[in-house]
Amino acid sequence: MKHIKTLAIACATLIASTSALASATCPSYPAKEHIPQKALEQALINKGFTVKNFKVSGNCYELYGKSPKGKKVEMYFDMKTGKIIKSEIE
Repeated sequence: MKHIKTLAIACATLIASTSALASATCPSYPAKEHIPQKALEQALINKGFTVKNFKVSGNCYELYGKSPKGKKVEMYFDMKTGKIIKSEIE
């Protein structure tokens, strides 16, 4: 539950900012420390994101979809904390 609160704060921050994506570098953690992929995806959906594709990309979770405001987004998340590592909003 703590991770989902962190994600909610991170998502609110994302909506107010953008950054260019080249590639994301996320820290590596043992699999047992990862936020479950489905839980993080559902938290984003609950915040109003539309998920087109949510996958593992290296040591990050990667989202392709739309923001709550309907803008196209590409986001990379830390697999342990749910923190946004990089994001792009068009």
